[in-house]
Amino acid sequence: MLKQEIEINIVKQNNIPYVPKVSVIVPVYNVSKYLHQCLDGIVHQTLNEIEIICIDDGSTDESFNILQNYASKDERMTVVHKTNSGYGHSMNIGLKLAKGEYIGIVESDDWVETQMFEKLYQKATLHHLDVVKSNFYDYWAEKDQLSQKVFVMPENDLNEVIRPQERQNIFWQMPCIWAAIYRRQFLEENDIQFLETPGASYQDTAFNFKVWALAHRVLLIDEAFLHYRRDNEQSSVNSKGKVFCIADEYHEIERFLKQKNMTHLLALMNRLKFSTYMWNYKRLCWPLNWHFLKFMSEEFKTAKHNGLLDKNLFSKEYRKIKKIISYPFLFFISSQLKYYRQKKRG
Repeated sequence: MLKQEIEINIVKQNNIPYVPKVSVIVPVYNVSKYLHQCLDGIVHQTLNEIEIICIDDGSTDESFNILQNYASKDERMTVVHKTNSGYGHSMNIGLKLAKGEYIGIVESDDWVETQMFEKLYQKATLHHLDVVKSNFYDYWAEKDQLSQKVFVMPENDLNEVIRPQERQNIFWQMPCIWAAIYRRQFLEENDIQFLETPGASYQDTAFNFKVWALAHRVLLIDEAFLHYRRDNEQSSVNSKGKVFCIADEYHEIERFLKQKNMTHLLALMNRLKFSTYMWNYKRLCWPLNWHFLKFMSEEFKTAKHNGLLDKNLFSKEYRKIKKIISYPFLFFISSQLKYYRQKKRG
């Protein structure tokens, strides 16, 4: 949890006479370039009975002024202004303030089509769902506003109510937590929150795993509504920093599973962790990649010692993880040589 003193000010509280069908949480930090497009898609939703909770994380640009302007014209908006403390803390404030039957998330550099929450809410209530998730679009404004549909699951897994623990392929898909709505009571009863590490550092990872671990009724649909911006140079996915932040997320997952007496999912968690750690390792440069590989080697050595590496889950990758555990330096040299050969070939 955050240790520093955080100043939180609810600048404007929504004024609505009904229980919202969906609470839309919008975390905001220095996105004035994109914020109008984001908010326009939300305030013009065809589902009118929503609340819009915007949490400004100490922006230094015009973001906060833009929020105040929209809030002055829409009684459904709540605006929170706080000291900069990171994405996870912002999201947890939003979860605490939310009063809706379901909760949606729109990141403030993305934008949504106006029928998104009406269609998701209709599915959620029709099938009594904990979660309903749609496909989404990758979006590049600088490429003539190009949107390319991304599928969250293979087609044969769509349009069927499932329990993720029984259909574990869902755990392997990218989190895309903003392409869904979540039953608020389900989140609250299971104490599903975000890890409050500073900055925007992959906090969707642990949140997503917790949701799939505990949800009983999930529906994935073919339609797509959210446009996920790929050309924001400030996005955390474009950052080379925060080397060990992804490890914080997996430590949180492990803590959560043990707390919930769900240790049967630890082997699956370690398999997913291996893939994510390898992605992180490959994106890093010297000497950070070597430092991370040594850390990775020790983590998986401990997991193997505790019987939490399932060879059947790793398949061909099991040789690789054995080499990382036993001979990290040799793995480092061979992987770097392979990388430079591929780079030389172009």
